[in-house]
Amino acid sequence: MKGTRKLFSIITALALCLSLLPGAVLAAEESTSGNWTDGLTQAPEGWSESEDGSTITITTPEALAWLAAIVNDESITTYEDNPTFGKTVVLGADLDLSGKNWVPIGNGKFGTDTVNAFIGDFDGNGHTISNLTIDDSSGSDRIGLFGNVYLNGSWGPLSIQNVTVENASITTNGFTGSGYVGVLAGQVIGEGSISGCTVSGVIRCRQACNNLFAGGMFGFLNPTTGSTDKIYLTVDGCFADVAITGAPMYAGGFAGYLGSCGKIVNCGSVGDVTMTEPYANMPYAGGFIGSLETMNGSVMIESCYATGNVSLSSSSEETMICAGGFLGGIDIPEKAASIQGCMSSGDVAVTASENISMVLAGGFIGNGADQPILTAANSYSTGDVTAANGTNVLCGGFIGYGAPTVESCYSLGNVTSKNAANYAWAFGFSGYTVTGASFTSCYALGASMDGETHTASFLNGNHSLNNCFYYEGMELKETNVSNPTVTALSEDAIMGATAFSGFDSNVWQLSTGSIPILAGIPDGAEKTDKPIYLLKTITFDTQGGTPVDSQPAAKNGTVTKPADPAREGYTFGGWYKEAACITAWNFESDTVETDMTLYAKWDVITYTVTFDSCGGSAVDSQTIESGGKAAHFGEHRADVPHLCLHFRIYEDTERHHQCYHHCPYE
Repeated sequence: MKGTRKLFSIITALALCLSLLPGAVLAAEESTSGNWTDGLTQAPEGWSESEDGSTITITTPEALAWLAAIVNDESITTYEDNPTFGKTVVLGADLDLSGKNWVPIGNGKFGTDTVNAFIGDFDGNGHTISNLTIDDSSGSDRIGLFGNVYLNGSWGPLSIQNVTVENASITTNGFTGSGYVGVLAGQVIGEGSISGCTVSGVIRCRQACNNLFAGGMFGFLNPTTGSTDKIYLTVDGCFADVAITGAPMYAGGFAGYLGSCGKIVNCGSVGDVTMTEPYANMPYAGGFIGSLETMNGSVMIESCYATGNVSLSSSSEETMICAGGFLGGIDIPEKAASIQGCMSSGDVAVTASENISMVLAGGFIGNGADQPILTAANSYSTGDVTAANGTNVLCGGFIGYGAPTVESCYSLGNVTSKNAANYAWAFGFSGYTVTGASFTSCYALGASMDGETHTASFLNGNHSLNNCFYYEGMELKETNVSNPTVTALSEDAIMGATAFSGFDSNVWQLSTGSIPILAGIPDGAEKTDKPIYLLKTITFDTQGGTPVDSQPAAKNGTVTKPADPAREGYTFGGWYKEAACITAWNFESDTVETDMTLYAKWDVITYTVTFDSCGGSAVDSQTIESGGKAAHFGEHRADVPHLCLHFRIYEDTERHHQCYHHCPYE
């Protein structure tokens, strides 16, 4: 018993000593997960401030929650009272927020919109905040990691930067007034910059309400307004992978709404936007931005992309619903809006009730406004557009409606417009085009336009068209709108050297035999699927070998070499143009003209069989194909009384051998 107590004492002492080692202290400092205590009255562990008080460093979830608590304090009445005024907040560790319902930093619940906002600098320092979970039981109408951010330019160049928020789950259940929802921030107001931020997760808007703004990164970007030709708020190098579902009024894969004097550059979104039964007069859904307005200044979007699908369905009696693969539409058109060097690849699908007056859908833009304030250049869309029901259903491969100026753009999607009480339009490039629109070096390359009342290869009427084209094989259900100033292109011409001659080689990657893609879009964002009529099917006949899947290949393009098939008893000898395997296919230089089959060549495996007669007379070796049998070599007797014969058979590939004993007298 004494020995047991002594051993226990030694173990306890060792454990205590180990707990005091530097490594154990470091491990405790690096721990970032677990629940935290709400209602604290002083800063918790993981909160530290610099000597001059200008920098706050956060290393625990509890410290981040403390930041939210003191910013949301209802006793704050002035900016100077706000604990982030003039401060820089820095993350010093990755944080795991699982296990608690997050209350946004700057929830906007008390005081004015901006007094209870985050009003300092925030530097994520490359760290990740994971598993943020919110339902709106917090009572906030601004929801995200940050509910409300106010960047006041007069206080200096304020910013949010270099943070990742991953695996977020946000659920709203309706608001009494306006609501703003985004994984990074519900609303950003003011003058400053946001850069190097990444978010992922899901946003569910369960209960419809008027003026609900939902975006993967931001709900509402609301810049300061002043000079109409100045950009006050810039977002640069940010990425959102967030699925949005439910009933917001404005929904975008990246941002729900972009206000005047804002700019977004080098950003992307990949999440689907699925809007169902929105409670709003004019809902907007876009793969990148739900809607934008230019009432007090211009807006710019450059080198951005959206790859998510966009779906909008409503059975109510809205005046208008708008959906686009990149931009849902322009809400308040006053000053200039510019979209340059952008792309979308998601499909757009809209289903309306018969009472909705206008259904506007486009592969890139849904509603481009009836005033000539929008310029779209060096951009493209590849997704299909489908819209049904409503009084007037107006769809285009690139834009559904408006008076835009469009230069060096193309669309690849098919367009379908169905079941309209009045008009169902499906046009190759632009749906209902308003006076003042102009199109230069634009291409409508979809394969099918199916409009129940009106169909055209490019747009309605002629408007201002210069150097514009459409695919000559485009199927048109109702060819009752002609575009005589638009030129038809054959498949060969589309892939030829002179196609896309108006495109700037500094902006586009141009090469004969391929559809152009943008040079400025980040790697992996481009969706380069060709129109279906330019894709040929390559079938691989393995002629007895293991199967190889067929693959699509662009007309005039090369074929991707598949993995070699296998066949027992044979070695693979390459792919050939004919079953007799006369002409080999060169995967680097041979190009595709039409659907075709390539054939596998097989070379039978042979073995050399040698005979060791074990002292008897010599026997010649034989070459035998795999699965074959050695030829009979007659009777060979050893010069021994019992006339027995021993021999060995060798396979020249593996040198395995067997010794056979043959004696006719035994």
